Amino acid sequence: MTKNFIILALMVMHVGVLAQKRYTNPEKAEQLKTLYPEAKIVSSDYNSQYIFNITSIGLQVEQKEQTDLISLESNLKYYKNVYYNNNVDLTHGSAKYSSGRGILKYNKVYGNYEVDDIFYSDAKVGHFSFDMLYESTEVTFRSTCLYKDPKYLTKVFIHDSEPVHKREISFHIPHGVDVELIEMNFEGYNITRTEEDKDGISVIRFNCEQLKELKDEDSSQGILYHAPHIVVVTKSYMADGNKRAVIGNVNDLYNWYHSLAQQVEIDNSPYSTLVEKLTADEKSEEEKIKKIYYWVQENIKYIAFEDGIAGFKPDTPQNVYNNRYGDCKGMAILTKSMLQLAGIDARLTWIGTSKIPYNYDIPSLGVDNHMICTAFVGEKMYVLDATEKYIALGKNAERIQGKEMLIEDGENFLRRHVPIHSADNNLLLRTESIRIESNNLIGNGTLLVNGETKKDILYLSNNTKVEDKSDLFDYLSVSESTNEDIVQINNTPESDRDKPLELSYNYNLANRISEFDNELFIGLDWDQRMSGANIDKNRKSTFSFGKKVKSKTIKTLTIPKGYKLSYLPEEVKFCDGEISVNVGMQSNGKTITYTNQVTVNNGLILPNQFEKWNTLVEQLNTFYNDQIILKKL
Repeated sequence: MTKNFIILALMVMHVGVLAQKRYTNPEKAEQLKTLYPEAKIVSSDYNSQYIFNITSIGLQVEQKEQTDLISLESNLKYYKNVYYNNNVDLTHGSAKYSSGRGILKYNKVYGNYEVDDIFYSDAKVGHFSFDMLYESTEVTFRSTCLYKDPKYLTKVFIHDSEPVHKREISFHIPHGVDVELIEMNFEGYNITRTEEDKDGISVIRFNCEQLKELKDEDSSQGILYHAPHIVVVTKSYMADGNKRAVIGNVNDLYNWYHSLAQQVEIDNSPYSTLVEKLTADEKSEEEKIKKIYYWVQENIKYIAFEDGIAGFKPDTPQNVYNNRYGDCKGMAILTKSMLQLAGIDARLTWIGTSKIPYNYDIPSLGVDNHMICTAFVGEKMYVLDATEKYIALGKNAERIQGKEMLIEDGENFLRRHVPIHSADNNLLLRTESIRIESNNLIGNGTLLVNGETKKDILYLSNNTKVEDKSDLFDYLSVSESTNEDIVQINNTPESDRDKPLELSYNYNLANRISEFDNELFIGLDWDQRMSGANIDKNRKSTFSFGKKVKSKTIKTLTIPKGYKLSYLPEEVKFCDGEISVNVGMQSNGKTITYTNQVTVNNGLILPNQFEKWNTLVEQLNTFYNDQIILKKL
């Protein structure tokens, strides 16, 4: 090794050490490590400003973000996304070392989403990436977005994608601008709100500290149910001495929605003959609705299609019909137009799915994310969501049950709620008769499936290969089988929305019986409902099954000649009003009847129920791991 090489190496090392000192803050990093031990990066200070400005073209909102990031590990690749769309411009994005010394190299990419040429969205993203080579590197990221219309600013989250040590959100609202800030899910968080006036500007600040990263936990109702956030309702503003409405109440919201729907130019000639054909032999209004509703479900492919104002304005029904695809708005307006041709009173309907906890008491675009159609026959109301491919007329998907609808009524509107079905609507009923031959379990059974699970099975069975379809029905019959088992399906279930899905099957199962010292040890339940449904004790949000739960299994085992019952597992019973579990066995000396009934009426386990629920699951696991014992006479 030459002397010059050694000197050069030492110089490079020295430059690296100097660079590290210039861009890092080890003391701060050590403090933050103790507070956020699992984090790789922390926002030590995160400031958001929403500045309302009255311009020559109306009221606009400038959103300025600054976050000071510090790495708690070395060699980190960091990504920061800033989202915008046709109504919100991204006007600035930059990153630099917080010390102001040196130039941080970062990459930025601007783009929008496109899938399979027919999935378009006006959602765009500014993607920024940079390297944080040294532990405790400090970087400041800034961005500016412009809301060209304040109605599109609907909510602001307190948390961020990484832990935030100090957080401030401020709204700068000129006098004469009427903005309501609604605090959501603030309970349990030390969030302070202060207000002051500065030169005709009301400044409202929200401050808090030590926030964990924003997480939407698995199987939750949705992040809006538990994450603290601020709903922003811009109602009106004064300009040139006149009061100009934005969206101050539900009337304003409906008027804007309705004005967009009125702009749709409808030509129903492409499908008028089809409507006549579908309804020609139907005498009742209900049968006409059913024929048209089911046709749209079966023949129009649902896609998510949003482009600028089309995020709220429906496509023309003739385009949807000719293309054979459309988004929820397009499918809703085609359903409406076809029904009206058949003489049915049909109307466009705005609604938010179950992921949104608000109703129309909050007049905001954030209340809605879906459009359906509502039909009226006399006093009877039919809720029609054609995006649900295998749902029957008179039944409603779980995701909209109980939700408030905004139904068009000319220049007026109706506020109604989607009917709620009980857990019985989702009943899974399994009955089996079982006997023992040569230490194999020989059984025949039927499975009746209703509601949400039936809808899902019909979708899968009609959109899979023949061999996959066979595997699906085998699995529904016997959820755990081996190559030594024989499972036979006796029927191909009908794709009939109006009936329960019924599956008939036989099986011959090996290795389900153990024989030892003149005793047979038998397990009858290979489904083991809720056996793996433990809930993390550290979970914060309500656990959701995604649907109301009701299942009932009845299996009858004939005791073979020459044997008598020696032991049955201890039953498990629990009932607290919303949750009911009854699992156990009974015998009359000739047969053993196994019953497994589980009901979760709302499909939800609340945080204050987690401990009891986990205890219940442990009891079920103990039951499932136990076995029937038959003793040889």
